[in-house]
Amino acid sequence: METKSKQKIMMTGILVAIAATLIFYDTTIVATQTDTSPEPYGIANMMSEHSWIKQECSWRNDFHCKKRWNWISSNSEPVTIDGTVVGLVRNRLALDVEDGQVRVLLPPVWSVDMGIIRVKALLDNGFLVQGENVTVKALKTSLIAEEDYSVYILFGYELINSTDSHAFAVLPFNIES
Repeated sequence: METKSKQKIMMTGILVAIAATLIFYDTTIVATQTDTSPEPYGIANMMSEHSWIKQECSWRNDFHCKKRWNWISSNSEPVTIDGTVVGLVRNRLALDVEDGQVRVLLPPVWSVDMGIIRVKALLDNGFLVQGENVTVKALKTSLIAEEDYSVYILFGYELINSTDSHAFAVLPFNIES
């Protein structure tokens, strides 16, 4: 009996060590990624971390993804946000505005001056500069609207920088406001 007890303790120790190794490995890989922007599959892949958007969405043949995007677009309103660029992290543009800060989800691919670039290049190439003003045209989708707070998402589709240059999101559909 004592041998079986030792075996159980040893197996438990081995399983704990394996679990700790897997957790540490995953955390290390995520922390050391240099390019955290998603591949250019479109706006749905950019939003795949949200439960209502299906990861690896195919616009041509995925009915459920289209249905979710139709819900988002039909419950959205066009807005214009004027703010100061704070930074860009994982396709989220942080802006200082009058009331504090907002985050705007940006698609992974943009059209700037007759060229196509990744969203990260907007900041790297100087189109967006930290501390400078920018105007963002976006769709605002309200998720929760209570008396004392609200939760909403801003989907950016056009950027106008301080030199009046325009950048347009490359999307599988057109947005006019």
